[in-house]
Amino acid sequence: MNENIRIFGWLLLGMGFVLTLLGVMAIIGLVHVQIDAFGVNLDTIQERIAWVVLWIVAAVTGGLLLGLTRPEDQERSV
Repeated sequence: MNENIRIFGWLLLGMGFVLTLLGVMAIIGLVHVQIDAFGVNLDTIQERIAWVVLWIVAAVTGGLLLGLTRPEDQERSV
């Protein structure tokens, strides 16, 4: 079970990082992002900011999952 949570954490962290960068590039105007799967076009600045915030939250959640499920031998002694 712990390994599945770690895999999910890595997926969230990786996807969050890549898709956040994609959203930032769309805000700057370097790329045009159009996703037809859910009817999202990311045409307005508000949609692009919401996209970036959503994927930042996903990346942070992935990082938290990784931190919570790190192996016992790597835990720090206080």
